[in-house]
Amino acid sequence: MSLSSCRKSGFTLIELLVQVTIFGLVAAMLVSITFITLRVKNKGVADAEVSGQLNFIMQTIQRLTREATAAAVPNSSTLNLTRSSDTTTIALSAGVITLQEGAAAPVTNLTNSQVVTENLAFARIVNPGAPDTIQINITLRYNTNNPFSSSPRSLQSSVSLLY
Repeated sequence: MSLSSCRKSGFTLIELLVQVTIFGLVAAMLVSITFITLRVKNKGVADAEVSGQLNFIMQTIQRLTREATAAAVPNSSTLNLTRSSDTTTIALSAGVITLQEGAAAPVTNLTNSQVVTENLAFARIVNPGAPDTIQINITLRYNTNNPFSSSPRSLQSSVSLLY
């Protein structure tokens, strides 16, 4: 076997280096695309969770306020609503929004462990000759150490008592 026939049947070092470089670039692009896709997916999951809980909490507070005959705001993060003879309390406690319907009722969490409440603020606006209005301001964020998934969302609303 001659030396010239061996060279024709194999790859040169340059050809191998070009192929390895192209393969490395394609692999790096695929890994990068995979990480970007996962980051976008995680951000979407976090945004959906925060938005869902934010809407649920706001609708619950609005419904309970509309059903109330009287309201009191003892501090900016607590709302007491009176219905019949029972008092319903909505409050912020250690990053969790809680609800207690009646003095003897257990305290239930309106938010779960996937979100943290950064702000819950109530303000009672007295309208002479008309029902009082409760102004509500809520800010939630996803409970994670990842800064890309933890953007806070806020919602503000007002609701009038019906009496």
